[in-house]
Amino acid sequence: MTYYCGIDLGGTNIKAGIVDGEGKLLNKLSIKTRAERSMEEIIHDMGQLAADAIKDAGLEVKDIACIGIGSPGTPDNDEGLLVYSSNLPFNKAPMRKLIREVIDLPVYIDNDANCAAMAEAVAGAAKGAKDSVTITLGTGVGAGVIVNVAGHSYEDYIEMVKTLDPHKDKIESSMLPLRHSQE
Repeated sequence: MTYYCGIDLGGTNIKAGIVDGEGKLLNKLSIKTRAERSMEEIIHDMGQLAADAIKDAGLEVKDIACIGIGSPGTPDNDEGLLVYSSNLPFNKAPMRKLIREVIDLPVYIDNDANCAAMAEAVAGAAKGAKDSVTITLGTGVGAGVIVNVAGHSYEDYIEMVKTLDPHKDKIESSMLPLRHSQE
């Protein structure tokens, strides 16, 4: 069976969870972000939390297909960077590189509101809906928009997710299929 690790980086907490190929949650852990620290320390804690969640689920790193990270701000998945985050000390943070120093798995990065919108469309309140809007409220505020995806599978459904960023005057699209290989 295939397993996945998800990390939710927030301004207050970092959460990690392990799911199976059907999306069933097997384990979850959480720690405080302590956002006053350096990006290197925070990202190291993210990798260690993922490793701990895998171990606590009774699995080994080799059982995990990849790590997906939802982060506030503007990610660049192609480069493995968190380009900017308004509530964390991250500026062009080499997130993929630093996570892989702790746990050597493929790492995917997207905006946390995009991830929340995808999750709601696949397994949550928006499951089966043609279109949906998800608004996230935490240390910051975000939104993800899913357009015309009803009936598509988890790996095939992505047509468009948009993120509203209060620090930009335009809306950007994220078109990254989850099966896309980024190592």
